Amino acid sequence: MHALRGKPLLAAAGLARPQRFFDMLGEQGLTFRALALPDHAALDPLPWARTDEVVITEKDAVKLRPEALQGCRIWVVALDFRPEPAFEEALQRELRRLLPHGPSTD
Repeated sequence: MHALRGKPLLAAAGLARPQRFFDMLGEQGLTFRALALPDHAALDPLPWARTDEVVITEKDAVKLRPEALQGCRIWVVALDFRPEPAFEEALQRELRRLLPHGPSTD
């Protein structure tokens, strides 16, 4: 990410909550123009005009056709999903309720 600092970037994200992606990029010191796409948006044709440097998620990168990139340089950011502690606690409670004796060993 350090190599991208100071470059004119477009950050595109087809996520349910793209602002989280954009916030993370900003926290890394990147300056960019944000393009929020609908979740699961198709990327053919490309939803942006010719841009030299584009930052996208892995989820969106798999939808790109190399021949359609028009000379764009694409930077793919891997996202690491970590549920909130409250979610993990609620999940554990529900599993204990459903499986009071633990998982079956059959």
